[in-house]
Amino acid sequence: MSSDVSVELLRVPVRLYERASEHYAELMREFSLISLSDTAGIPLRLRLLIDDLTERFATIGSDLGSSAASSVDLSVRASVVAGERAAELLVLLHEVDVYCSGDRLITLPTPPDQVAFFAWYLGEFVRQTRGETARAWPGELT
Repeated sequence: MSSDVSVELLRVPVRLYERASEHYAELMREFSLISLSDTAGIPLRLRLLIDDLTERFATIGSDLGSSAASSVDLSVRASVVAGERAAELLVLLHEVDVYCSGDRLITLPTPPDQVAFFAWYLGEFVRQTRGETARAWPGELT
């Protein structure tokens, strides 16, 4: 018996998904650069966040390609562990935004629409790997 479930991501806003993915990639690039530099002046908690995010959450989602649609429905196979990890990632992203807001990183804090998107997107993995039904993206398709 497989512990994988099908996670249905309904009405994924393509443009917002792309912007959120770009922001996350920028953050990962900055973390890579920090990891290669002298980390002596970086607070321990930030170093631990960087290690955690780069080792466990280097990439999220998938490329939507060149979709001309304003939204798409996706179906992803995921394990129950992926749902647990999605919950952890939400907490880590919030904590990283605190560092971004405090001018400790070059990357700007996640814009509010992307925070809402990440909460929904990752939340769907959490909810559906626990057996709950899919909920479509409730926001704008911009």
